[in-house]
Amino acid sequence: MYSRDPKLPIRRTAVLFIGLLSKYMDPSELKMKGTDWIENDLRELLQDPEPSLRIIASQALFRIQRVGSQPETQKAVCRLRKLFSCLHS
Repeated sequence: MYSRDPKLPIRRTAVLFIGLLSKYMDPSELKMKGTDWIENDLRELLQDPEPSLRIIASQALFRIQRVGSQPETQKAVCRLRKLFSCLHS
């Protein structure tokens, strides 16, 4: 797992990627596959000696938890927003 790499830039990039991926991944797929292992990994990083990594890990953890707790109607609205923003580009 890259989030456990001894090199800070690699750990930081892994956590940033997880946070960004949660923003664009289908929430129903996240729920179906489960996010416990991701959340546990991010919780461990909240104890990292590097303050910037702890901040990024807490933000990514919040995003993952928020996606899992959204009601179905909110998820549908989010998918539409993503679709329309994609068409705008």
